[in-house]
Amino acid sequence: MKTTRKKNYATPITDTVTYVMGKCKMYKIPASEFWYYEFWIKKCSSYPKGKRERKSTFQTSFTIAKDIAIENYIAYQTAKKTNNVKAIGKITNKKVENSFEYVGELFFSNRKREYDNEVEADCVKSFQKNPTWTQEQKDDYKIKLKEEKDKQIKNQRILFSKMCSIFGKKDIKDITKQDVVFFVDSLKNNKTGYKLSDSTQNKYRTVAKQILKFALENKDDKDQFFITSLPDIPTTRNITQNYNPPFTQDEMDRIMDNFRTRFYDVSVEDFEKIKKNKTKYKDLKDTFLEKFKNNQLKNHQEIWYEVYDAVLFIYGTFLRAGNEFTEMRFKDVSIDDLIIDGKRQKVLRLKPITSKVRSYDYDTYSMSFAVNIFRNCMIRNEKYKPDDFIFFNSDYPSFKRRKTFGKWLSDKFREVLEATDTRLCKRTGQNRSLRCLRNTALTRRRESSNASEEDISSNARTSPDMLRRFYNRQVDRKKIGAKVLGFNKK
Repeated sequence: MKTTRKKNYATPITDTVTYVMGKCKMYKIPASEFWYYEFWIKKCSSYPKGKRERKSTFQTSFTIAKDIAIENYIAYQTAKKTNNVKAIGKITNKKVENSFEYVGELFFSNRKREYDNEVEADCVKSFQKNPTWTQEQKDDYKIKLKEEKDKQIKNQRILFSKMCSIFGKKDIKDITKQDVVFFVDSLKNNKTGYKLSDSTQNKYRTVAKQILKFALENKDDKDQFFITSLPDIPTTRNITQNYNPPFTQDEMDRIMDNFRTRFYDVSVEDFEKIKKNKTKYKDLKDTFLEKFKNNQLKNHQEIWYEVYDAVLFIYGTFLRAGNEFTEMRFKDVSIDDLIIDGKRQKVLRLKPITSKVRSYDYDTYSMSFAVNIFRNCMIRNEKYKPDDFIFFNSDYPSFKRRKTFGKWLSDKFREVLEATDTRLCKRTGQNRSLRCLRNTALTRRRESSNASEEDISSNARTSPDMLRRFYNRQVDRKKIGAKVLGFNKK
């Protein structure tokens, strides 16, 4: 009985498609275990209509197959000049070696599949939590997640590529701890000539460790594990990076006052005079709020007032300035009652759609002043829907656009920092940004609150260790000392 082949037996497997030398495509097909390469021969005397050059490399190793594909594509480029394109396509056989580069390519191919599965799992979970999402919203969210994962792989590949330039052809079983350590320690910033930061060096070490761990858990073409033991590659404890220095109270006051001059639409000099007169200052605020409620503000006043509220919202809710804040929607926030210092107060209860760490995926509470900011958001968006974003929803309505919104807001905040001479932290020499607001809020809590480090960090969805290492480096030690040495009166 005659059998029919499946139509897709020779169709490239999408996940394997890779381009080398720009226009030379490599891929695998369901009908073969070998890598294929393909490129287009332009119209010439030999092929008046052009020709698709498609051949098997007869290699299962991507690294070796890649060398063959490049060799033949270069041969074609040379043949074009001599008008002898019929001479191209001579397949060569090379010895397959389990090089660091080859195992790395297998690792990234496997990681791509793992990330795709993670995106699917995350989507299923998020769609269940948000049954009212339209298909367009679901697609938008999935695209956003996929782009984040692709960016992670891209950034790791950049590091991997640099490592391959040094010992990419070396058999992975011959890679030692010292190979990686010496390589990372020798790295320098091309612009400054100095060694890279601890954080960047650790990224190189992490990529090497992940590839070596993959080699330990997987087998080569001869059904043998790539390596039999995992080298112990130490990492450097980050002490100079991943730290966003907080603003002092005086700096925060200057920043907020500069915002007020912008949405009140007065000069810095006039605002300083008005602020000294309580009656005039109250009249200015009351007049402004009346116009705000009646939608009578000028366009630039509306923008700066919403930016001001966004900045204070980040500060008052302990949110991270990235996705946690930019993707916060009305359905993720509610007004709740808490007994604070013996008094019933209104606060916000928040639960971001995505948590940086899964174990911190729970509701948290804001400072009380954030309630008025949230009410302002409801005034701005009278006909808001639960899935609408709290800030600038009409300008940046999709998950994909929220990243653009985050950059735009950062630019606005930097403009104010530069105007108030507060961008540079004189103590650390680092430039500050929106991310410093969270650190500022947590530093103030540590200095002034009687809560423990565990409770402060828990409400901010982080750990006490992170609080000590990255957030609270610049606490006022006098205030901490006063809290420790004092006693509450009964």
